[in-house]
Amino acid sequence: MAEQINTYFGSVFTNEDTNQIPEMLGNAGFSEREELKEINIRREMVLGKLMGLKADKSPGPDNLHPKVLKEVVLEIMDALVVIFQDSIDSGTVPADWRVAYVTPLFK
Repeated sequence: MAEQINTYFGSVFTNEDTNQIPEMLGNAGFSEREELKEINIRREMVLGKLMGLKADKSPGPDNLHPKVLKEVVLEIMDALVVIFQDSIDSGTVPADWRVAYVTPLFK
C-alpha cells in the first residue's frame, strides 16, 4: 500500500533541476539578526492575535485550547510579549514552537 501511495505522489510532482536555482543575494552589510531587532512586539499585537483565535477549534500540540487562551489573555499577555520579543532579539525559536500537527488533505 505504501509503495502505491509513493508511486502516485511521485508521478504527480515534478523533479526540478537544482542546478538552475538562482543564488539569493542578501542585503549588503546587514545580517538577519540586525533586521529582526527592528521588530518590536507590543501588547496590542499579542492581544489582537489571541482575541482572534477561534474558540471552537481544537488545541494544538501544546494541548492549550484556544478558548482557554482567550479567557486568560489579560493574565498571560505581558509574559508572551517578553517571550516573543526575546525570541526575535536572540534570533532563535524555541524547539517547542517548531512542533505542529500536519494533516494531509486530498484535493
